[in-house]
Amino acid sequence: MTKRLVYGFLCFFLVIALGLSSCAPPSKDSESPEETPTVQVEPPADSSAVGPTPTLSSQVQDAVLAAIAADQSLPPDQLTLQNARADSWPDSCLGLANPDELCAQMITPGWEIIVTDGQTTWTYRTNDLGDQIRLATQ
Repeated sequence: MTKRLVYGFLCFFLVIALGLSSCAPPSKDSESPEETPTVQVEPPADSSAVGPTPTLSSQVQDAVLAAIAADQSLPPDQLTLQNARADSWPDSCLGLANPDELCAQMITPGWEIIVTDGQTTWTYRTNDLGDQIRLATQ
């Protein structure tokens, strides 16, 4: 009975250790050496927040540029990111729900990103992964 108990504890701790190690962020060595353009990133609107300033990932940046290029029928290389600001939205629709749309009521961290083609400026909102992108203003 004692061996089973010890074996059970060992298995439990092994599962916990493996679970925690899978939560670790990827190492810097795994990132591609591609150079991304520098974008001014503003701190979150809530100035009482303490901690490092969030960084706009190239994944989110590329997703926004691709969405605008598709929406506006423009080549992505004609678009320039002017500003990016980390923010939190009141729902899963990034605070931009259509009248007939239901949105999960949850705080959704993300970005407000301002892009221009030199003539027109657009403001888009995203979630933190960039898989939710919505036009906020034009």
